[in-house]
Amino acid sequence: MKKEYSLIALAILLVIYLLSVHLYKRWNHNILGGGDPWGYYVYLPAAFIHHDLLYFNKSLEAREKHNGVNRYSTINPLGVDEVRHIGDGKQVAKYTLGLAILFAPFFFIAHLLALISNYPADGYSFIYDYCIILSAVFYTMLGLFFLRKVLLEYVSEIAAAITLLVIGLGTNLYFFTIINGPMSHAYLFCLYSILMYLTIRWHKDFKSWQAISIGAVAGLITLIRPTEILCILIPLLWNISSFTDVKNRVRLIGQRFPAYSFAVLAFIAIGLPQIFYWKYATGQFLFYSYGEEGFDFLHAHIYHGLFGFKNGWLTYTPVMFFALAGIPFLFKHRAFLLPVLIILPLHIYIIYSWWAWMYINGFGSRPMVEMYALLAIPLAHLIHFATKRNFIIIILSPILLFFIWLNLFHTYQFTLGIMWSQDASWAYYKAVLSKTKLNYLDLVTFDTGETQPDTSKIRLVKELYYNDFEDSLSVNYITTDVKNGTYSFMLDNATFYSPGLASEWKDLNISGGKWIKASVWCLRKYTGNDLGQTSNLTISFEKDGVPFKWINTRLDNKTGNTNYNLWGGAPNVWEQVYFWSKILPICNPIRC
Repeated sequence: MKKEYSLIALAILLVIYLLSVHLYKRWNHNILGGGDPWGYYVYLPAAFIHHDLLYFNKSLEAREKHNGVNRYSTINPLGVDEVRHIGDGKQVAKYTLGLAILFAPFFFIAHLLALISNYPADGYSFIYDYCIILSAVFYTMLGLFFLRKVLLEYVSEIAAAITLLVIGLGTNLYFFTIINGPMSHAYLFCLYSILMYLTIRWHKDFKSWQAISIGAVAGLITLIRPTEILCILIPLLWNISSFTDVKNRVRLIGQRFPAYSFAVLAFIAIGLPQIFYWKYATGQFLFYSYGEEGFDFLHAHIYHGLFGFKNGWLTYTPVMFFALAGIPFLFKHRAFLLPVLIILPLHIYIIYSWWAWMYINGFGSRPMVEMYALLAIPLAHLIHFATKRNFIIIILSPILLFFIWLNLFHTYQFTLGIMWSQDASWAYYKAVLSKTKLNYLDLVTFDTGETQPDTSKIRLVKELYYNDFEDSLSVNYITTDVKNGTYSFMLDNATFYSPGLASEWKDLNISGGKWIKASVWCLRKYTGNDLGQTSNLTISFEKDGVPFKWINTRLDNKTGNTNYNLWGGAPNVWEQVYFWSKILPICNPIRC
């Protein structure tokens, strides 16, 4: 009896995913929380429930009934950036509607359940939210199911099983299924797996429905993220490794021209709803809905995108080093050689040319998730090779298990608000690598990107500057909310900076290599926290008027934050905020 280890692996993944679904509540970045997921989803309630595809105001109001006010745009009068204002109160959805097509079955199931239950049938009550979360699990498992079929064309059952477990648990595919599922990446992973499977079947059976399906799946991938149009290279380049193969492929296209034509028509047909929507909403068949956001192909951040600590791909998904290491095996098993060698570097170049190359709202580099279907091929070949050699698999197994554990642990840290990789640094990563609870210095390290010194080994030499804010008649000196003395200094919309030290380096009589400490007693009156918009305590080292080291720490999450959460903090609490920064030898002058 054949041992189907890969089916067992799928069963294990399904159980783990279903048991993990509750974790999404810790993050709440779903259709109710706004952001990209709402931007993908809003087509459905706007079209089928609220009938406000031109305005989205009713859809937004329905969302806020369940999640409170979550509007932050200062440009769009509607108050959100997931739709773009085009005048006369009209809005156009920022994101293309491909993901809404995949959401649709789960949306309609949720709507039916809402109609026959006590849940509000408005598109945003809990039942809709939960069904969309489950859709991510469904599509990820569907993708893994088809990936299994692809892998078994080339490697053994045990190698396929290990590969599926590594992809499903050892990469941030897990995060973008469980924690941030309604983003596009798990769905794209699924479609890439299906496209690869259909490509193999087409070249075996040459059935017209297979060609049409290839065109439709490639069209849907492109409709979800237009830059993924590179996916068409998979069926075009599959199993080509010589000029003779190219000639044979051209001959095949001629012989099967009707089927290829139907594939192209299916690709185009999938994109028609988007074109019709743009025409309906804007009067134009083609419309760029991202405004000022775009690509800078002359300054791609490839190194930082791959290895940096701001969501660097291999930094937070190190197990994929093994996938890259498996690419040489494709020179022997060549079916996917050209797709990997051509699509992967082009994909990397394009995604890291985007203005927000670190891709917020996630753990690790999220646009690489869809590439895991393709990268599973070299990874599986490497694992297949290792399983045939006992000494290699003995070495490889604990490493793979460690990377799986590391990925799951980092994902858990994310739910605790600790592993916030989009704004992390090497210093912060080291500081929190094994922690499930932060301390004050961790908060500072997150802000400064600089490892804070062991204060027990530092001796305070001298005080450079002190201000008790007791000497001015400025309107910013107030007598209310005072910690000590008569006055405190109030920052407001008109006054961004408090008095501070500005001095020439030569006048301070300090040397490079030493530490400088900045501290302030502060209190904030407003509620809420926003890591992007907060008051800061800052030290700037400048030369010839140009800062070469600018370092600061946020004040908001240091006041009233007894749990030391990155977003924590409470108003009306006096707190001393401080941090240390190492003085560089070239400092001249210094401004504090």
